[in-house]
Amino acid sequence: MIDKGKDVYMIYGDHSPIMNVTELLYSDCKAKLAFSIEDNSNNILITSEYDTGWHLRYKNIKKVIWWLSLTSYLQNDPWIAARDWIVGKGKSRMLIPAMYIKWKFKCFSTKRKQRYLKSNKELQECYHLYNCKYVKDYLVSRNINRKNMQYLCGPIDIPGINKTNTVENKKDIICYSPAKMNMKNFSQVMSIVRAKHKEYQFVELANMSHDELLSVLNSAKLYVDFGYFPGPERIPREAVSHFCNIITSRDGSAANDVDVPIPNKFKLDYRSLSFDEIANIIIEMVNSYNGNLAFYDDYRKKVRNQIERFTLDIDKMVSYFEEGECDE
Repeated sequence: MIDKGKDVYMIYGDHSPIMNVTELLYSDCKAKLAFSIEDNSNNILITSEYDTGWHLRYKNIKKVIWWLSLTSYLQNDPWIAARDWIVGKGKSRMLIPAMYIKWKFKCFSTKRKQRYLKSNKELQECYHLYNCKYVKDYLVSRNINRKNMQYLCGPIDIPGINKTNTVENKKDIICYSPAKMNMKNFSQVMSIVRAKHKEYQFVELANMSHDELLSVLNSAKLYVDFGYFPGPERIPREAVSHFCNIITSRDGSAANDVDVPIPNKFKLDYRSLSFDEIANIIIEMVNSYNGNLAFYDDYRKKVRNQIERFTLDIDKMVSYFEEGECDE
């Protein structure tokens, strides 16, 4: 937006009063720092879905929500936040009330305001940028006019990758993100795979620099992600761009064929499968790496297209506010 001649400011806060920071979080950001917001109709206020309470403070400014994760919005409700944490960790639902109290105390002790846009009417007063079909469907369910929403997905950087060299040098490596998995269950799966194929290597994508993570993806044949997909997750996009085949859950945005465009046979209803069944699928995926590679071409193409269309989609948003129209 700055390159297009717009005057852009960053302002910092977290469900609370404006923070007194001295420099921008990202050193390559061209925006200026701001410590107040002028509430007039010539200005545009863009927030993520995580902290929409900003829009309740001002009446005249044009309001925009950029939806990066539907989960982050829903978890503004402490009960939902507590429930999702308990379920995600595979713990007893009996612990949800205790976690709810903990979340409430955290909000109180940090003076975190729990104000956010809740009603359809409040949401309808905003312009919405959605980053995946999963979020778009949610906005439609909240009766947001389709003319007041458009696609805008933050792309990932993809280095120059030589397909032939990358594929030829793949190893029998299976990588996964422990933060997104029920590790108690997945550990059982790994034990079964290792018992049958001692040469297979499991690598967890944790405590790594970004370069180290990309190096693992460059060598791995398979990326496993049985976590929840609140949007277009970064690591699956990086994995498929580095010619990893992937298997996912059917949760969140992974459930549809637009956001994660891979065949349904690679999206597992893993809760209904035994550890042995999942282990056998992983083994087959490693053994059939080359034969399955083409099934992920559409996903790779989608990731590349997100880079190409990002600037065009920003143009659409600017056009909407300057000319009052925006074609999807």
